[in-house]
Amino acid sequence: MAILFQFFNTNQIVLSFIYPLIFFLMGIGIFLKNHVHSRFYMAKSLRYLALFGVLHGIADWGDIFIPLQKIYLNNSAIFILQSFQKTITALSFFFLFFFGTHLLQQNRNFSKKILFLPFLFFFIWLGSFLFLNPVLVHDPNQKWWFALSDTYAGFLLEFPGGLLSGYAMFIQRKQFKEFNVPAMTRALVLASVFTVIYTFADGFIVSQVPAHSDFLLGSTYFFRTTGIPIDFFRALSGVFMAFFIMKILKVFDIEYQIFFSQVEKSKAVTEERDRIARDLHDGMIQSIYAIGLHLEGVRHMLLVERENSIPNTSNALQEVTKKLNGLIGEIRMYIKELKMPVKKEPSFKEEIERLVREMNFGKETEIQLQYDYSGRNHH
Repeated sequence: MAILFQFFNTNQIVLSFIYPLIFFLMGIGIFLKNHVHSRFYMAKSLRYLALFGVLHGIADWGDIFIPLQKIYLNNSAIFILQSFQKTITALSFFFLFFFGTHLLQQNRNFSKKILFLPFLFFFIWLGSFLFLNPVLVHDPNQKWWFALSDTYAGFLLEFPGGLLSGYAMFIQRKQFKEFNVPAMTRALVLASVFTVIYTFADGFIVSQVPAHSDFLLGSTYFFRTTGIPIDFFRALSGVFMAFFIMKILKVFDIEYQIFFSQVEKSKAVTEERDRIARDLHDGMIQSIYAIGLHLEGVRHMLLVERENSIPNTSNALQEVTKKLNGLIGEIRMYIKELKMPVKKEPSFKEEIERLVREMNFGKETEIQLQYDYSGRNHH
């Protein structure tokens, strides 16, 4: 026990730096992850958890930074720095509270009025901190006032915020299960568990016990009793909390991959539909139109050249029948080709030549195509 106490006491400054760093990096990691267009409820709430991590890390670094300033700053300046630090700490707990409330409201479809609850608790704390400060605080009891403010921030904001966040993440697992990502679901459950563990470790064992607060356990007493500082347990629970939260973020990568895959499939289907529509318009519809013109010619022969129309009409009808049979064969071939890999698209020249062949009615109408392969002249 004495060896542990000596080790952690010697390296307290290292632990005081690493502990805030965990939450700061967690917050930055969440900010850097793009999850704006995700359909998961959690995606809309994660920015508040990121703000908690960044602000909590910055506030706790004040425990290293502020004592160093005592060398050249007066007591009033130090008091302002410490007041600012306590406000940032409470604000970080507010964002943790808001994260849990926001995620719970989405999962349970509660009224948005529930989102005012973190604001209410934060302004209660801020009002007492600002307005009671001039009345209760003077030089001898500044340390007591900051310890009391820390404790109230923990009980008003951190404790309910941490419990709500853990519970809200736990019920978010239903949406993860529907997405069929069991590994991410397990990570989500573990993240919720370690969030609750961290809340208890940081909420009940306070850095400084205010006077007449015998129900609270102080970090100094805990350190002397166990030989291990409470910051170690906070850092350990924070590491697991941050690790599993960062692991959860991979679900957005999976979601984006599935989304892009669906977009590619949709694009391929759209392109194939466009190709079919183009083929129908440029091929079969034009062929049907040409046959219609041919039938119109037959009708003309029956009306105008009635006396000599029988042989001509017979030949014309035979030509129309031939074209219809050809079109039927073409449709069958087209249906068969739909089941096969897409062939190379015909060139513009080939399409024109095909249309000319179909529009050529023989003696009545004859179309000739002259095509300059140099691309300079077309007739």
